[in-house]
Amino acid sequence: MTWFRWWHKHARIWFSPKSPEQATKWTKKLSAIYVFFAWNALGLLYFKYQSEGKKLQLTPEQRTGLSKVLDPPVTKLETGLNKEALKN
Repeated sequence: MTWFRWWHKHARIWFSPKSPEQATKWTKKLSAIYVFFAWNALGLLYFKYQSEGKKLQLTPEQRTGLSKVLDPPVTKLETGLNKEALKN
């Protein structure tokens, strides 16, 4: 069976006239699916908008907290000074 014959055979089945009841049923199903995806897309946009706004509203204390998390901690700092030298 060639490509055209296969397409013609299945197109006649898929696109044949439907009864009004069946058309109404499919319209309701497709509109429910559309509402579901549109609502999720709206939620994603809102989440993205809110998360960008929070990034811009960081206080200096929050920024220093982030730098502590992102930068590795210093384990030992050699200054050459000790407590006795600072007292004198």
